[in-house]
Amino acid sequence: MARPPAPRRRWYGVIALLLAVAAGAAGWLAARTTEPAEPAESVPDEASVDVGFLRDMADHHDQAVQLALIQLANGRDEVLKGFAVDTIASQRYEIGLMDARLQDWGVGRGAIDRQAMTWMGMPTPVSSMPGMASAEQLADVARARGADADRLFIQLLIAHHEGGIHMAEDAMRRAGNGRVRALAERIAKVQRLEVRDLLLAQARLEAVDNAAP
Repeated sequence: MARPPAPRRRWYGVIALLLAVAAGAAGWLAARTTEPAEPAESVPDEASVDVGFLRDMADHHDQAVQLALIQLANGRDEVLKGFAVDTIASQRYEIGLMDARLQDWGVGRGAIDRQAMTWMGMPTPVSSMPGMASAEQLADVARARGADADRLFIQLLIAHHEGGIHMAEDAMRRAGNGRVRALAERIAKVQRLEVRDLLLAQARLEAVDNAAP
């Protein structure tokens, strides 16, 4: 007897993982080959806004990628699955950029148990940065399926993006390195647009729920 085809969500997961690896590598390479260097660029101090923002935003992006991978595995809405793929590609690309810059400066990502957000004057554990989902929330979204997973994904990613925008807007004003300011400005702009799209998706799903008999 012929073996039944693999579930679609399994293929989504495989493709998403490959995409995550490829996008991260592309970002890392882009930092070395396509980004224009600033003249006589100095290496920022480890306590600077530049280093702190890149470290914290890289870890912040990691959780957005985690939420997107869960959505691909457990969600139902095809539009949201496409949004999750875009999230994985764009945020892994930016993680590659940030990791490459930190490596160039000789400081690296930093320990996961460090105090984050010191560059904003609001020291906190990495897991408590603005917009980060708690361990309990991550467990809830990992257990959810179908429409429940869709709703939780939207809710958590909106909060996550709003926290990321808060961080990026501060860095785009105060970072000393022009490339860091430009990246922060791009992150803030893109995530504001994505919050708008997520709110539209949320309204669409609520309308479907309300129309159900």
